[in-house]
Amino acid sequence: MEATDKALVKLRHQVLDLHKTLGNLHMEAPSLSWPTFTDRYSVILVKLDCILKHLQGGTPLLNEMILVPKDLSTFPNQQLQHATRGHIASFAHDVVPALLRTKLMPEIEQAQFDLSRRIDASASEISDVALSATIEKINDMLAFIVREIDETTKGLKQPNSSKFGAAEGNDKKYNSSLPAFSAALESGAGLK
Repeated sequence: MEATDKALVKLRHQVLDLHKTLGNLHMEAPSLSWPTFTDRYSVILVKLDCILKHLQGGTPLLNEMILVPKDLSTFPNQQLQHATRGHIASFAHDVVPALLRTKLMPEIEQAQFDLSRRIDASASEISDVALSATIEKINDMLAFIVREIDETTKGLKQPNSSKFGAAEGNDKKYNSSLPAFSAALESGAGLK
């Protein structure tokens, strides 16, 4: 018997033992006390951990094996169609290998690598200096707008007609708050 076959037999026995233990726990769970249940659950976790360690690195030969299901159906499966929203109609030989793939296709790997390289390049282009310059330009534009508003409001004439007489007291209030408003636009402070 080859080393791979021995490893597969050992792994199969471990999985069957775990399955049997889970079945027993499921059947006995209603009648078990809490400490007994947690003890058995701990045993299950240890068995599962052993299987996972065996699969992840314990046997390098298993990493080189190709997994292909024995029975595949070419007939449409309604549940599969519903679960995949109509993208996969059946588990046929043209679909299953792509679903069992653990490594991306070389084209997809290259596309992901190129995308990450472009993202890194664009991130390095945006430096603190560039950001500071952009912020400075925006501040200069806001200061210009504030100056223009100040100059425009200074040149406005106050209405003296009698129909505006009731609002003259309010005009003084609004005119006195204009410098505070323009200062708030410039610095962003003092807004309520």
